[in-house]
Amino acid sequence: MSVFNFLRSKLLLSFNRKQIEKLTNYEVKKILILKYDRIGDMIVATPLIRKLNRILPNAEIHVLASTVNSPIIQHNKRVEKIFIFNNNWLKMLPTLFKLRSERFDVIFELEASFVTRAFLISKFINSKYIFSVEKLHGRFGLESREIQSYDYYAKRKPGDHWSEIILRSITPLLNSTNDQRSYPQYEIVFDDLSRKAPIELLTKLPKERLNIGINIKGQSHSGQINKRTLINIFEIIEKTYPNKVNIIFLSSPENSIDYDKFIKSLNFNFIFNSAFNILEVSYFISRLDMVISPDTSIVHIAGAFDVPCMAIYPKNQSNYNFWAPKSSQNSVIFSRSKTNIENFDNLEFVNSLLKMIKNLMKFKENA
Repeated sequence: MSVFNFLRSKLLLSFNRKQIEKLTNYEVKKILILKYDRIGDMIVATPLIRKLNRILPNAEIHVLASTVNSPIIQHNKRVEKIFIFNNNWLKMLPTLFKLRSERFDVIFELEASFVTRAFLISKFINSKYIFSVEKLHGRFGLESREIQSYDYYAKRKPGDHWSEIILRSITPLLNSTNDQRSYPQYEIVFDDLSRKAPIELLTKLPKERLNIGINIKGQSHSGQINKRTLINIFEIIEKTYPNKVNIIFLSSPENSIDYDKFIKSLNFNFIFNSAFNILEVSYFISRLDMVISPDTSIVHIAGAFDVPCMAIYPKNQSNYNFWAPKSSQNSVIFSRSKTNIENFDNLEFVNSLLKMIKNLMKFKENA
């Protein structure tokens, strides 16, 4: 350990606190949740918001979110106020001072490992208590178990989903009189504007077909489903289920032109494009029969509405346990790589897809 890291580790240890087991509910009137990362991370944290509102109906819930993920909770009536994070400390200072003036009772810091930025933000805001989750990794040469700078760390259990670990951070607020059930279902709330464009597209799609959304790009892991594989998949679907399926690319407005060009080059009459923002695509997915996607926010959106999902994950069991699909009907294909989703078995993918389509068609016929 370098001298510099040694000094920083000693400074960090000076912030260690005595760990608490219980906190009376009447002490908590105002809560801040730190969730300023990706869209999927915010979706997975929504059960915590619901649970807090259940057990503390009179407490205000505030969230420090990112520009990217804030729309997920924009219309959530359980959230009193949303603050937007800025990665530039100078630009972030006014927001931090405003948060400090709110005098929060509890901050929920939900980073998987010790992150200096999250630590500094939590300490600057100066709430009465800080609840967190057991960290995977420490900092400055310290093991995660040595760092006790927050008041409570939710324990991890083997095979836990990240949403379950986050929910466990609420444990000090639970008692025999309040609601001890878990609420694992994700929650995304729409406004009328978010429904408009998806409904318009749905009315234009050929009727009496399964509507399947496909996202080809990963976010949390690199890689995407390549075009040659896609063409092969589409050819097999056309041959096996002619005029039975609509495939809709779940693209964003920024990359819509590229998708349009690709679709035009295919000359299939059952492939379409969407070009939605995050709330629009969320509502659109809620109306689909099935979703295909690498491990990314689209999988979690499907889980929020229990839409059948076929997902592609890197071959990393612990990461999969954290971010596994929540849809009751799902099929997972693992890449041969631990860091990339591209190297998966095409035959396995196609066989699983055809099986899911067959089951969905049977269900639709019997409904």
